[in-house]
Amino acid sequence: MDSSNTGFSSVELADTALWRLLVDVSQRGLNACLQPVEDEDDRRVQLVSQTWEGDAQPLLTRIENAVYDNPRMLDDYATRVSVGTRRYLLYPKETLTEGDIEDAFTEVYPCQPEDIMTDDLGDIVCAYTLTPGLPAFLRRTLPGSRVNCHITEAIRRRREEPGDMTRVYVEIRPGECDILAFDGTEILSVSTQGWDTPDDIAYRVALLIQAYGLQPDAVEVRLGGDREPRAAAAATLRKFLKFVTLDNADNQR
Repeated sequence: MDSSNTGFSSVELADTALWRLLVDVSQRGLNACLQPVEDEDDRRVQLVSQTWEGDAQPLLTRIENAVYDNPRMLDDYATRVSVGTRRYLLYPKETLTEGDIEDAFTEVYPCQPEDIMTDDLGDIVCAYTLTPGLPAFLRRTLPGSRVNCHITEAIRRRREEPGDMTRVYVEIRPGECDILAFDGTEILSVSTQGWDTPDDIAYRVALLIQAYGLQPDAVEVRLGGDREPRAAAAATLRKFLKFVTLDNADNQR
């Protein structure tokens, strides 16, 4: 990275006490930036922005190359890693032991136990995986980093938001979207699904509303993420739902 294009000197960027390293990694690519510790809303400094659509290399190799080609990522920053994946499951915390989670998870998503990561959400545990060898690579290369599944972050962010009716959140990215439904703080449904057109997004929301027997005037749908499909899906949903709103912030993952 050329520090002359960031507005900060190399000395300033090298001061690990001033910055937090944020890393988003998924099947589609890797993004990394530095966030000021003192003011999280201040301008971020982009370190890496890579997409891998059509890349024939193994996913772990692509991730390793992206990190090693950008040595500033190896500095001793406080680091947060968001793992974007469709391969996750949520479990009631009180009903399963760690061994039970591994057995149940590998029945659905075949993988080695050492490639399963878990996030603690208090009453539930999210187990997830992306690619073989990723947990070991993160421990070795970004030691001490806080690693979470992208869906865990969405649940934490959305679960406590106020609302007098059932809330359905849709976070839209190219080719896929997260759909989360809450009744108060109770989780009704969480899924990550693919889409080809905005009407696919609206259809998946409609199926969820029908499956839970929700009344159209008693559910609020909040759409975030990519602007164009978000607006188009909202237009379709407004034909049969009374409360459809758009989030102001675009999805950054």
